[in-house]
Amino acid sequence: MIASPIPSPIPHPSRRLAARLTRVLLPACGAAALVGTVVAPASAAAAATPVACSAASLSAAITAANASGGSLSLATGCTYALTAPLPAIKGTVAIEGHVATITRAPKAPPFGILVVDRGGNLTISHVIITGGNAAGSFGGGIRNDGTLSVAASIISNNKADYSGGIAGTGGSTTTITNSFITGNTATRNGGGFANDGHMTITRSTVSDNTALEKGGGVANDGVLKIDRSALTNNSASGPAGLGGGIANFGGPGASTTLDGAIVTGNRATAGTGGVYNSAGTIASRASTTSLNQPNNCMKSAPAVPLCSN
Repeated sequence: MIASPIPSPIPHPSRRLAARLTRVLLPACGAAALVGTVVAPASAAAAATPVACSAASLSAAITAANASGGSLSLATGCTYALTAPLPAIKGTVAIEGHVATITRAPKAPPFGILVVDRGGNLTISHVIITGGNAAGSFGGGIRNDGTLSVAASIISNNKADYSGGIAGTGGSTTTITNSFITGNTATRNGGGFANDGHMTITRSTVSDNTALEKGGGVANDGVLKIDRSALTNNSASGPAGLGGGIANFGGPGASTTLDGAIVTGNRATAGTGGVYNSAGTIASRASTTSLNQPNNCMKSAPAVPLCSN
């Protein structure tokens, strides 16, 4: 069972209100199972290949699955501590985690946890991805250059220059469902996510992520949809930090659609604590952007629709 990583109490009054608002509104958006509850693992797919509890076994299993495709079933509750990068996903691979953790060993050199090559297709569920460090690159937790689906998983405490948690590069397709993206860090843009391709985030919580420049929760210059999800307590914390919750930028081709989303309790040092838009387009339906610091959407151009400061 995966316990929900609910943020600890925040002393500032507006932060406490933001946390309360998230807990009140998120169930109404169809994501009650993500607040104060647990995520139960699903049964492994039929004929999945069991993976013994060792990093070497996981690496060998991915290599074999790349060659012929297939599903991998991780050892329940195992911690796969990596001392070297795993093989990149080149084929069609599914990983059922059974609440296993894939992490970088404490003394290992910096590297991201998973990489999906262009043309590769990875589906993961009930996995905890943590401790990745893609220094100087993209995607501390997962870098996706192909097709990626993440369900009922936790992506936490990963680092990169861009997209501490999950990176979707140009031409990629990324789908996140019923997951927690929390405590990730980017030295540039996209603490939780950076998206240059097509990305959909559904019924998920993006919280406590940090970027020094743009997009503490999500940085987007591709096509992004956030559906019935909460972005809370994220920060763009550098001197020029913008878009504590979401930064949509990069030109007119960047588009973000908020549908039943909650963007609250985020902050940025240079303004636009909630949703920052620069040159791109943002559409909003049945969504809430409130209680962000120092404001919700100011400095955006074009302005963010249905956002009051």
